[in-house]
Amino acid sequence: YKFLLFTLILSPMVYGKQMSIPVVTTVSVANLATEPSTKRFPNEAYPYDKLGTTYKSGIDSCPRLHQLLFNEQVRIIEQNGNDVLIEVPYLYFQTSPKGHKINRYWTDKRYFRPLKNIPQSQACIPKPIDFNQPSSAHDNITTLTKPFYHCPSSTTYSAGTRFVTTKHTSRGNSVLIYDPKTQQTHKASIPDGFCIHPTEIPTQKQKEEFFVKLLKKWVHDSNGQIPYVWGGCSFNHPYASLNYSVQDHMYKDKLHSNYTLTGHYPECDSGFDCTGLILRAAQIAQLPYFFKNTTTVGFRVKPLKRSEPIANGDLILFPGHIIVISDVNKNLVIEARSKYDDYGYIHEVPINKVFRGINTFDDLRQAYLSNLKLERLNAHDKTISQVPVKILKLNSIWR
Repeated sequence: YKFLLFTLILSPMVYGKQMSIPVVTTVSVANLATEPSTKRFPNEAYPYDKLGTTYKSGIDSCPRLHQLLFNEQVRIIEQNGNDVLIEVPYLYFQTSPKGHKINRYWTDKRYFRPLKNIPQSQACIPKPIDFNQPSSAHDNITTLTKPFYHCPSSTTYSAGTRFVTTKHTSRGNSVLIYDPKTQQTHKASIPDGFCIHPTEIPTQKQKEEFFVKLLKKWVHDSNGQIPYVWGGCSFNHPYASLNYSVQDHMYKDKLHSNYTLTGHYPECDSGFDCTGLILRAAQIAQLPYFFKNTTTVGFRVKPLKRSEPIANGDLILFPGHIIVISDVNKNLVIEARSKYDDYGYIHEVPINKVFRGINTFDDLRQAYLSNLKLERLNAHDKTISQVPVKILKLNSIWR
């Protein structure tokens, strides 16, 4: 991510016209990138839809950094043709513990509609989650916990999509859905099991428990798997099978190779990378979690103390990757693992499938407290690196 952050920091200085336009996302999933994608794919009508699933030949070959969902509010601050630089209010990078919070990305202006062009936008568009003002972001909001298809708008909305609630009952919620095609607002009923309302998880402990429970539901979805997508932060379609091919393209006189999903898939690949998985599930669970990359997580989430127990929801961090402890008693973890490591999907596995010789969380604790490097394994039980690990306490984000 260091190369990507450097690109983001420099790009506003050299490109486009300064502005400040509040807009709302009007597509189910919108890719955000490190730089204007029309530079990389100049002949594509929608170049931001053409980013690979994950890199095969170097990190800079896959420039996706994040994905927005329908109804998310952002601010356009620069524009050049269809390329726009936006500020996203609910997540950030940092390059040092007290450094500037970086939340700017390049994307396509056609993914958005200005709020001023939506009649009664305050009534039908949810207030955004904002890392500067997180306390009231979930009031009167219904959030999807799994993909939901809405017939009147002919759209499948990703888990994590937020709607204004008009009525909350034990059987489900009635919400407002703005249709950008017809510019009408629909009242829709979302059944229980597809969504969550703030009143259902009122306490800190319940929110942390729901975070882990939600991840488990996603991993063990009976309809299929959720793919690993570099920079991915969406789930609007489970896949019965994941078929990958390698796609090459030239950029700046260099060959870039990416793994790409083949078959019938949405226009923007839906899925998660390791940090996007945690970010989306945490914000659905209403946790004050706003950290997009592993470096920032290391700055903002406190490490396990010798006197503290390891708990479900705690995080295992090592350079470039992060994992969720999902079951302390069964020694299980959940992670989004890339095709580069011969996986390509999110899964729940025993800890000894991740680190050689680490069979229990007691083993992991001892290795962590002793500052040992662990052998990291790929899908074929082959050691691919030796890494130092940290155990981070999820409950420290409330402090």
